[in-house]
Amino acid sequence: MSFVHPPGSTLSIGHFYFAQIGHYHFAATDGTFALADAAPGVYTVSAELPPFVSAQQQMIMIVPEVGCGSQDVGLRTTSELRGIVLDPKGQPAPRIPVELEVLSSAAEKYSTTIGEESDAKGAFALVGVPDADVRLSYGTDHPSSEGCRYPVVYYPDSESPSHAAALRLRMGEKRTGLVLRLPPPPRVAHLAIRVLKPNGSGVGEAFVDALLSGLITESAKTGPDGRAELTCLVGLRYQLTAHIFAGLTPSAPVIRNRPAAMVCGKDSGPFTLTLDHQERF
Repeated sequence: MSFVHPPGSTLSIGHFYFAQIGHYHFAATDGTFALADAAPGVYTVSAELPPFVSAQQQMIMIVPEVGCGSQDVGLRTTSELRGIVLDPKGQPAPRIPVELEVLSSAAEKYSTTIGEESDAKGAFALVGVPDADVRLSYGTDHPSSEGCRYPVVYYPDSESPSHAAALRLRMGEKRTGLVLRLPPPPRVAHLAIRVLKPNGSGVGEAFVDALLSGLITESAKTGPDGRAELTCLVGLRYQLTAHIFAGLTPSAPVIRNRPAAMVCGKDSGPFTLTLDHQERF
Protein backbone atom coordinates (compact mmCIF):
# COMPACT_ATOMS: atom_id res chain seq x y z
CA MET A 1 0.00 0.00 0.00
CA SER A 2 1.58 3.33 -0.95
CA PHE A 3 0.48 6.95 -0.94
CA VAL A 4 1.63 10.35 -2.09
CA HIS A 5 0.56 13.32 0.03
CA PRO A 6 1.81 16.74 1.21
CA PRO A 7 4.93 16.54 3.42
CA GLY A 8 4.10 16.83 7.12
CA SER A 9 0.51 15.68 6.76
CA THR A 10 -1.09 12.99 8.89
CA LEU A 11 -2.64 9.88 7.35
CA SER A 12 -5.26 7.73 9.07
CA ILE A 13 -6.02 4.27 7.73
CA GLY A 14 -9.08 2.31 8.83
CA HIS A 15 -9.89 -1.27 7.78
CA PHE A 16 -13.62 -1.68 7.13
CA TYR A 17 -13.65 -5.37 7.98
CA PHE A 18 -11.80 -5.33 11.29
CA ALA A 19 -12.42 -1.73 12.40
CA GLN A 20 -8.73 -1.32 13.08
CA ILE A 21 -7.31 2.18 12.75
CA GLY A 22 -3.66 3.22 12.50
CA HIS A 23 -2.26 6.79 12.57
CA TYR A 24 0.92 7.57 10.66
CA HIS A 25 2.89 10.82 10.69
CA PHE A 26 4.96 11.52 7.61
CA ALA A 27 8.44 12.97 7.74
CA ALA A 28 9.49 12.27 4.15
CA THR A 29 10.33 15.51 2.34
CA ASP A 30 8.91 14.17 -0.93
CA GLY A 31 5.56 13.44 0.72
CA THR A 32 5.56 9.68 0.13
CA PHE A 33 4.54 6.89 2.45
CA ALA A 34 4.36 3.10 2.12
CA LEU A 35 2.71 0.54 4.41
CA ALA A 36 4.03 -2.98 3.86
CA ASP A 37 2.16 -6.26 4.42
CA ALA A 38 -1.31 -4.70 4.46
CA ALA A 39 -4.03 -7.34 4.45
CA PRO A 40 -6.26 -7.41 1.35
CA GLY A 41 -9.51 -5.55 1.83
CA VAL A 42 -11.26 -2.21 1.72
CA TYR A 43 -9.70 0.72 3.61
CA THR A 44 -10.60 4.29 4.37
CA VAL A 45 -7.83 6.80 3.81
CA SER A 46 -7.88 10.31 5.24
CA ALA A 47 -5.25 13.04 5.38
CA GLU A 48 -4.78 16.26 7.30
CA LEU A 49 -2.15 18.98 7.17
CA PRO A 50 -1.06 20.54 10.50
CA PRO A 51 -0.65 22.87 12.37
CA PHE A 52 -4.12 24.18 11.48
CA VAL A 53 -6.19 21.61 9.64
CA SER A 54 -7.61 23.84 6.93
CA ALA A 55 -7.79 20.98 4.46
CA GLN A 56 -8.84 17.37 4.79
CA GLN A 57 -9.62 14.54 2.41
CA GLN A 58 -11.08 11.07 2.90
CA MET A 59 -11.48 8.28 0.36
CA ILE A 60 -11.95 4.54 -0.08
CA MET A 61 -9.10 2.31 -1.24
CA ILE A 62 -9.03 -1.39 -2.18
CA VAL A 63 -5.95 -3.53 -1.53
CA PRO A 64 -6.06 -6.56 -3.89
CA GLU A 65 -5.15 -10.15 -3.07
CA VAL A 66 -2.06 -9.84 -5.27
CA GLY A 67 0.01 -6.69 -5.81
CA CYS A 68 -0.47 -3.39 -4.06
CA GLY A 69 -2.93 -0.57 -3.95
CA SER A 70 -1.86 3.03 -4.46
CA GLN A 71 -3.56 6.33 -3.98
CA ASP A 72 -2.65 10.02 -4.33
CA VAL A 73 -4.02 12.10 -1.48
CA GLY A 74 -4.22 15.75 -2.55
CA LEU A 75 -4.77 18.51 -0.02
CA ARG A 76 -5.45 22.13 -0.83
CA THR A 77 -2.64 24.41 0.21
CA THR A 78 -3.23 26.13 3.51
CA SER A 79 -3.11 29.92 3.69
CA GLU A 80 -0.06 32.03 4.50
CA LEU A 81 0.42 35.47 6.00
CA ARG A 82 3.79 37.18 5.47
CA GLY A 83 5.11 40.63 6.26
CA ILE A 84 7.62 42.69 8.20
CA VAL A 85 7.81 44.25 11.66
CA LEU A 86 9.22 47.79 11.82
CA ASP A 87 10.47 49.66 14.88
CA PRO A 88 9.36 53.25 15.68
CA LYS A 89 12.09 54.60 13.37
CA GLY A 90 10.87 52.49 10.45
CA GLN A 91 13.75 50.02 10.66
CA PRO A 92 13.30 46.22 10.61
CA ALA A 93 12.68 44.90 14.13
CA PRO A 94 14.16 41.42 14.76
CA ARG A 95 12.96 38.86 17.31
CA ILE A 96 9.51 40.34 17.79
CA PRO A 97 6.81 37.75 18.61
CA VAL A 98 3.99 37.67 16.02
CA GLU A 99 0.91 35.59 16.83
CA LEU A 100 -2.46 34.63 15.35
CA GLU A 101 -5.34 33.61 17.61
CA VAL A 102 -8.46 31.85 16.33
CA LEU A 103 -11.62 33.84 17.15
CA SER A 104 -14.45 31.89 15.52
CA SER A 105 -16.12 28.67 16.58
CA ALA A 106 -13.50 26.89 14.49
CA ALA A 107 -11.30 27.07 17.62
CA GLU A 108 -12.87 23.77 18.63
CA LYS A 109 -11.39 22.22 15.49
CA TYR A 110 -8.13 24.08 15.08
CA SER A 111 -5.25 24.87 17.41
CA THR A 112 -5.84 28.05 19.37
CA THR A 113 -2.78 30.03 18.28
CA ILE A 114 0.07 30.00 15.79
CA GLY A 115 3.08 32.27 16.00
CA GLU A 116 6.77 32.90 15.52
CA GLU A 117 9.39 35.63 15.96
CA SER A 118 10.45 38.01 13.22
CA ASP A 119 13.84 37.14 11.74
CA ALA A 120 17.02 39.23 11.64
CA LYS A 121 15.49 41.36 8.85
CA GLY A 122 12.17 41.83 10.66
CA ALA A 123 10.34 39.43 8.35
CA PHE A 124 7.75 36.93 9.56
CA ALA A 125 5.79 34.13 7.90
CA LEU A 126 2.74 32.46 9.42
CA VAL A 127 2.03 29.31 7.42
CA GLY A 128 -1.06 27.16 7.93
CA VAL A 129 -3.51 29.95 8.72
CA PRO A 130 -6.93 28.36 9.28
CA ASP A 131 -10.13 29.05 7.42
CA ALA A 132 -11.48 31.01 10.39
CA ASP A 133 -11.57 34.51 11.87
CA VAL A 134 -8.20 35.25 13.47
CA ARG A 135 -6.71 38.10 15.50
CA LEU A 136 -3.14 39.21 14.81
CA SER A 137 -0.90 40.57 17.56
CA TYR A 138 2.78 41.45 17.85
CA GLY A 139 4.99 42.26 20.82
CA THR A 140 5.02 40.46 24.16
CA ASP A 141 2.87 40.14 27.28
CA HIS A 142 6.05 40.20 29.36
CA PRO A 143 8.34 43.00 28.13
CA SER A 144 11.73 43.32 29.81
CA SER A 145 14.68 45.67 29.73
CA GLU A 146 17.04 42.97 28.41
CA GLY A 147 14.60 41.18 26.09
CA CYS A 148 11.69 42.40 23.99
CA ARG A 149 10.66 45.82 25.35
CA TYR A 150 7.52 46.13 23.23
CA PRO A 151 4.15 45.38 24.88
CA VAL A 152 1.54 43.60 22.75
CA VAL A 153 -0.09 45.55 19.90
CA TYR A 154 -3.23 44.19 18.22
CA TYR A 155 -3.54 44.64 14.47
CA PRO A 156 -3.93 47.17 13.01
CA ASP A 157 -2.88 49.49 15.87
CA SER A 158 -4.51 48.94 19.26
CA GLU A 159 -3.44 48.19 22.82
CA SER A 160 -6.76 46.45 23.46
CA PRO A 161 -7.83 43.12 21.92
CA SER A 162 -11.43 44.40 21.85
CA HIS A 163 -10.40 47.01 19.25
CA ALA A 164 -8.47 44.57 17.06
CA ALA A 165 -9.55 43.96 13.47
CA ALA A 166 -10.39 40.35 12.64
CA LEU A 167 -8.63 38.83 9.64
CA ARG A 168 -9.80 36.00 7.43
CA LEU A 169 -7.83 34.46 4.58
CA ARG A 170 -9.43 32.43 1.81
CA MET A 171 -8.39 28.80 1.49
CA GLY A 172 -4.99 28.71 -0.15
CA GLU A 173 -4.55 32.51 -0.07
CA LYS A 174 -0.99 33.79 0.31
CA ARG A 175 -1.19 37.34 1.64
CA THR A 176 2.13 39.17 1.64
CA GLY A 177 3.48 42.64 2.33
CA LEU A 178 1.76 43.16 5.69
CA VAL A 179 3.57 45.90 7.66
CA LEU A 180 3.39 45.86 11.47
CA ARG A 181 4.63 49.07 13.09
CA LEU A 182 5.77 49.10 16.70
CA PRO A 183 5.04 52.08 18.94
CA PRO A 184 7.84 53.61 21.03
CA PRO A 185 8.82 51.16 23.78
CA PRO A 186 8.53 52.06 27.48
CA ARG A 187 11.49 53.95 28.92
CA VAL A 188 13.88 52.07 31.19
CA ALA A 189 14.05 53.25 34.81
CA HIS A 190 15.97 52.14 37.89
CA LEU A 191 14.35 51.47 41.23
CA ALA A 192 16.14 51.46 44.59
CA ILE A 193 15.27 48.40 46.69
CA ARG A 194 16.22 47.45 50.25
CA VAL A 195 15.56 44.00 51.67
CA LEU A 196 15.25 43.79 55.46
CA LYS A 197 14.81 41.24 58.19
CA PRO A 198 11.88 41.73 60.59
CA ASN A 199 14.31 43.40 63.04
CA GLY A 200 15.19 46.06 60.46
CA SER A 201 18.68 44.87 59.52
CA GLY A 202 19.66 44.50 55.86
CA VAL A 203 19.72 41.13 54.11
CA GLY A 204 22.69 40.54 51.84
CA GLU A 205 22.66 38.12 48.90
CA ALA A 206 18.85 38.23 48.67
CA PHE A 207 17.19 37.66 45.29
CA VAL A 208 14.87 40.47 44.15
CA ASP A 209 12.42 39.91 41.29
CA ALA A 210 9.89 42.02 39.40
CA LEU A 211 6.97 40.08 37.90
CA LEU A 212 4.52 40.88 35.09
CA SER A 213 1.43 38.67 34.95
CA GLY A 214 3.15 36.18 37.22
CA LEU A 215 6.34 35.91 35.15
CA ILE A 216 9.72 37.22 36.31
CA THR A 217 10.98 39.86 33.85
CA GLU A 218 13.59 41.74 35.92
CA SER A 219 15.96 40.49 38.64
CA ALA A 220 18.68 41.81 40.95
CA LYS A 221 20.66 40.70 44.00
CA THR A 222 21.28 42.70 47.16
CA GLY A 223 24.67 43.73 48.42
CA PRO A 224 25.91 43.20 52.01
CA ASP A 225 23.72 46.09 53.27
CA GLY A 226 20.56 44.64 51.71
CA ARG A 227 20.37 47.27 48.94
CA ALA A 228 19.84 46.60 45.24
CA GLU A 229 18.96 48.50 42.09
CA LEU A 230 16.20 46.96 39.99
CA THR A 231 15.54 47.82 36.36
CA CYS A 232 11.92 48.31 35.23
CA LEU A 233 9.92 49.73 32.31
CA VAL A 234 8.06 52.99 32.93
CA GLY A 235 4.28 52.69 33.13
CA LEU A 236 4.14 48.94 33.74
CA ARG A 237 2.67 47.51 36.94
CA TYR A 238 4.90 44.98 38.70
CA GLN A 239 4.77 42.68 41.69
CA LEU A 240 8.01 42.91 43.70
CA THR A 241 9.30 39.88 45.57
CA ALA A 242 12.48 39.08 47.48
CA HIS A 243 13.69 35.84 49.01
CA ILE A 244 16.62 33.96 50.52
CA PHE A 245 17.17 30.29 51.21
CA ALA A 246 17.34 29.37 54.90
CA GLY A 247 19.90 26.62 54.25
CA LEU A 248 22.06 24.94 51.65
CA THR A 249 20.03 21.75 51.21
CA PRO A 250 17.29 21.37 48.55
CA SER A 251 14.71 20.93 51.30
CA ALA A 252 15.68 24.15 53.08
CA PRO A 253 12.76 26.60 53.51
CA VAL A 254 12.56 29.85 51.58
CA ILE A 255 12.07 33.12 53.45
CA ARG A 256 10.36 35.79 51.37
CA ASN A 257 8.31 38.96 51.57
CA ARG A 258 4.64 39.27 50.78
CA PRO A 259 4.46 40.57 47.15
CA ALA A 260 4.27 44.36 46.85
CA ALA A 261 2.62 46.12 43.88
CA MET A 262 4.47 48.93 42.11
CA VAL A 263 3.99 51.03 38.94
CA CYS A 264 7.40 51.81 37.47
CA GLY A 265 8.01 55.55 37.18
CA LYS A 266 4.96 56.45 39.27
CA ASP A 267 5.98 54.95 42.59
CA SER A 268 9.42 56.45 43.10
CA GLY A 269 10.62 54.33 46.03
CA PRO A 270 12.98 53.44 47.53
CA PHE A 271 11.04 50.24 48.22
CA THR A 272 11.53 48.25 51.37
CA LEU A 273 10.79 44.53 51.24
CA THR A 274 10.69 42.70 54.58
CA LEU A 275 11.37 38.98 54.65
CA ASP A 276 8.72 37.77 57.09
CA HIS A 277 7.13 34.79 55.36
CA GLN A 278 8.57 31.26 55.32
CA GLU A 279 7.70 28.57 52.79
CA ARG A 280 8.70 24.94 52.31
CA PHE A 281 8.60 23.09 48.99
